[in-house]
Amino acid sequence: MNSIPNDILVQYEDILKKKKVGVSFRGVYKKWLCYFLDFCNKYSIVGSKGEQVRLFIEKLQAKKQTADQQKQAAHAVSGTLFPKCTNYFWPFYTLNLT
Repeated sequence: MNSIPNDILVQYEDILKKKKVGVSFRGVYKKWLCYFLDFCNKYSIVGSKGEQVRLFIEKLQAKKQTADQQKQAAHAVSGTLFPKCTNYFWPFYTLNLT
């Protein structure tokens, strides 16, 4: 799994704080964001943000993630948590794999 680029991570952490996501959940939310970016990169997911999130959640279902985990992952990658980053990521964000 690739790490989240620092400039994006800083923005995301700031949004987590502003949205009052508990400190104990922030690491998990960053994990879901990293998984989501890897998913979009691996499968070259192109489309609306909503479609990308839907396909990501379907993949989590196939991987037998619980309904609570799927809900948490969807929230972690939703526009609610990173509206500032939205234009930077979509239609999909390609990680530097070198």
